[in-house]
Amino acid sequence: MGRAVWDTPADLADWLPMDVDIWAWVGDTQRQLHGAGNAGLAIALGDIPAQAYEGRYSQLDVVAPAVANQAESMELPWLEFYARYWHLIGRIGDRAQGAVALKDAAELVAFAEREDVRDCPSVPAAYEALAVAQANADGPGYAEERLAMLGARLADVEPGSPAFAGLTTQYVAGLLDSGKADEAVAYAESAIDRLRAAELEASWELAAVSARALLAAGRAEDALAALDAATGFKPDDPIAKPHREGVLRARVLGTLGRTAEAVEALPDLDVVGDHPRSFVEWAETVRLLAGSEQIANTWQLGRVLRQWIDYFAMMGGYRARVELALIAGEMALARQGVWQARALADIAETGLAELKTTEGLPERIAELRAAADATTPLPPPGEEAELVGLFDAADGFNADPERWVGWLAPCRARTWRPPAATPRRWASSAIRRAAPTSIGPCWSRATAWATPPTTTWPTSRACSSRRARTSGWSSSPPGCRRRSGTSRWPGCTGRASAGPRPWPRPRRPWRPARASTRAGSTPAPRSSSTRTPRAPRCSPTCSTPASWRTRTSGA
Repeated sequence: MGRAVWDTPADLADWLPMDVDIWAWVGDTQRQLHGAGNAGLAIALGDIPAQAYEGRYSQLDVVAPAVANQAESMELPWLEFYARYWHLIGRIGDRAQGAVALKDAAELVAFAEREDVRDCPSVPAAYEALAVAQANADGPGYAEERLAMLGARLADVEPGSPAFAGLTTQYVAGLLDSGKADEAVAYAESAIDRLRAAELEASWELAAVSARALLAAGRAEDALAALDAATGFKPDDPIAKPHREGVLRARVLGTLGRTAEAVEALPDLDVVGDHPRSFVEWAETVRLLAGSEQIANTWQLGRVLRQWIDYFAMMGGYRARVELALIAGEMALARQGVWQARALADIAETGLAELKTTEGLPERIAELRAAADATTPLPPPGEEAELVGLFDAADGFNADPERWVGWLAPCRARTWRPPAATPRRWASSAIRRAAPTSIGPCWSRATAWATPPTTTWPTSRACSSRRARTSGWSSSPPGCRRRSGTSRWPGCTGRASAGPRPWPRPRRPWRPARASTRAGSTPAPRSSSTRTPRAPRCSPTCSTPASWRTRTSGA
C-alpha cells in the first residue's frame, strides 16, 4: 500500500477502553481508521481473519506481518497482538504447522503478558494457539505441559467468556494425548453442561473433540450420537467444518462397521488434500475402510501418503509424520508392497528422535517390520534376466511402479547388467509417475544405471468414479491442482514453462507401444530417439504454485 494509506494521525493513539469486547473493539477501530483517512489499514484489519479461515495464505503471510509492523511503529499493542495472532492461526490451523511455529507461538504468549496487552479480551487465545502448535508438533510429548498451562488459564475463565470453549477444546485434546480418554469424556461433558447452564451453546469443535474422546473410550455409538447432536452447533472455523465433520463421521461409522455409510461420508481426496490438519485422521479412516470394495488400496494412495509425510517433515509435525508412516506401512503390506513397508518403517524410526516421548511407537515399528518379513512379495512376471525387457514392454500407463521397483531392485546386487540399449529406459514413465516422494527411498537401488526422474507432478486423470478419487488417482501435492495443456497451477505467479528442472530429463524417455494389447500380440518396435511430448509446467525454481509455496514456508 502507498505511504499515505498507512500514515495515522497522532489522535489515533487514544484507543478504546480495555474492557470492551474484542470484536466491538475491531469494529470501532476500523471506523476510527476510516475517519482518519487510513482506509487501507482499516480494510486489512477486517480481512485478516477471513484470509486465515479461507486459506488465502499468500495474502495473509504478507498483510498480517505488515499490519503488525505498522501497529508496532504506531505503538498500538492491541492491534499488533491482533495481527500476530491471526497470522499464527493461519499457520497452525489448517496448515498444521508444528515445530516451525513453536517459537512464534511462545513469543506471542510472552507478548500477551506485557502490561499494556494483558487486559485485552483476546489474550487467552494466545495460550490456546501455543497449545495448538505444541499439539501439531508432538501432542503426547507436550500433553502435560499443555494441560498445566491451559488449566491455569481456565481457572480464571467463566463459561460466558468467548475464550472458554476454545481453551476447553484444547484441554480435552491434551487429556486425549495423555491417554486419559475417560477423563477427557467427563471433562468435555462437564464443560458442555456448564455452557448450557449459562444458556450458551458449545462450539462445534468442542463437540467434535468430545466425540473423539468417546471414540477413544470405546463408546462409538455415543460418539456418533454426539456428532449428530452437534450438527447445528456454530463452528469456530466455518470453512473447515464440512470436511472435518465428514472425516470424523466416517471414522466413527467405520469403527461401528457401517462401511457403506462411512465411505459415503468420507470426503474425497481432492477435498482433504488441501487441508493438512485432516491428513492423519483421514489416513486412519481410509486404513480402517481399505479392506472394503469401496476403497482401493493402490500405489497412488501410497504416493499421496508419502507426500503428506514429507509435508509434515518440513512443517515440524513430528508426531503426524511418524503416525502417517506407520499407517502407510500397514497399507503397503496389505497390497504386498514389502520394500515400501520397510522403507516406511525406517522413516518412522528416524522420526522417533524428534519426539519428546515415544511410548508405544518402537513396538509398533517392530510389529511393522515383523509383518513385512512375514509377508510374501508378489512374484515377478518373469526370470531375473528377462525383467528389464518385460518392464520395457509393459503398459506405461497402467503399470504399478511400486511393484516394479521391488522386482528390479535385486538386479543391482547381481553381476548381470541389462543390455546397453536399455539403461536409460529404466527411468520410464511408469516409474516416474510414482513421483519422487514415493519412489525416492529405493530409486537408487532399482535404477543403478538410469537418469534420475524429473519432479513433474503427475497430471490428474479424468476419472469421475469415487473409487478412483478416494484411491489417489486424481491426487496432487497438497494445495495444488494441475490442469492440462498450457494452463498454470491456480494461484501460480509465474508463466507456464518447460523448465528448468532440478534433475536432467532422461535422454531416451520410454513410451508405451501403441500396438494392439490383445493376447498374443507383439509390441511394435520403438525408436530410441523418440521423445514423449510433455505439457508445459510451472518452473519449480521461480514459479512454484503459490498455495504450495505458502504451505511449506515457515513465515
